[in-house]
Amino acid sequence: MLAALAVGSAGLVVVALQTASPTVPVVAPAPSGSVASGVPAMIAPSSPSASASTSPVVSAVTASTLEFAQDALQDPVVTGRVTGDPGVRVAAEVLQGGSWVEEAATVTGPDGAFSITLSFGHAEVRTDAWRLVAEGVASPQITVRRLGVASATVRPVTRADVTYSWREGCPVHYSTLRLLDINHYGFDGKMHRGQLVVQAKVVDRVVALLQHTIDNRFPIRTMRTIEAFKGSDDASAAADNTSAFNCRLTTGGTRWSDHAFGVAIDINPVENPYIDGQILPPAGRDYLDRTNLRPGMLTEGSPVIVFARANGWDWLSPHDYQHLEVIGAR
Repeated sequence: MLAALAVGSAGLVVVALQTASPTVPVVAPAPSGSVASGVPAMIAPSSPSASASTSPVVSAVTASTLEFAQDALQDPVVTGRVTGDPGVRVAAEVLQGGSWVEEAATVTGPDGAFSITLSFGHAEVRTDAWRLVAEGVASPQITVRRLGVASATVRPVTRADVTYSWREGCPVHYSTLRLLDINHYGFDGKMHRGQLVVQAKVVDRVVALLQHTIDNRFPIRTMRTIEAFKGSDDASAAADNTSAFNCRLTTGGTRWSDHAFGVAIDINPVENPYIDGQILPPAGRDYLDRTNLRPGMLTEGSPVIVFARANGWDWLSPHDYQHLEVIGAR
């Protein structure tokens, strides 16, 4: 083997190795301090670059239900499936002012399935158009109707339910009473859940009356049992609370009130005060002028009173505007 050394013009040392095979030039590093100007740099080849990321592929978005009609206090839950890649983001959009607005989102599972709650419009009596969108692909339109319904549930009253409002010697035993969980329309234009204790035999009449208040968008401030006020009718009235059963005498009287039998209801005491010799609650003074109609007032000829009188209720106007009782139900 023969070796020949030569210095190239760029300062590189070229080593030629002579063997039985053709000469193969080898480029050696330039001496320290030399400058290899004018010679293209020799760069080691890089590893192959990673493939550019791509968006998930979606061909269809389907929903199991396209029509909802239910209690305004219950939010619809939509289940469905995305045909395409797994782990895709699904947006729930509602039509507002002519534009689709995202209100909720979720991600599909490995099989493309998803579940999403439509909470926009909660407690409002309204109808909305929705759609589900994944990677620009939209589902068929979904209609959600939030209804104003009483949705009453009833159960027997326990002793603990009437700790303050019932005692031995009351005209009815607490076992004849029922606890009514029921919706009502509020002053804020939304539906709310309330409670009343009533006699078992008047449950249907109470439910029908309250459904009528909802149908006519008649607002009720609050609806809690008298227990929330430790049995105090005055405290309940001052809070403008609508209530029913309370084992008590008539206001300023010596006989049992119809409330003691669970067959009467006081509705919005502030807007509908008791005015027989005194004004109860005192805040009701602002509502003595019954010709100045405002929300929550029970008045002669109003839809609620017309319905009540046609369905077995007596209204104790003009001295007790808040009080309705079922005739002959004691």
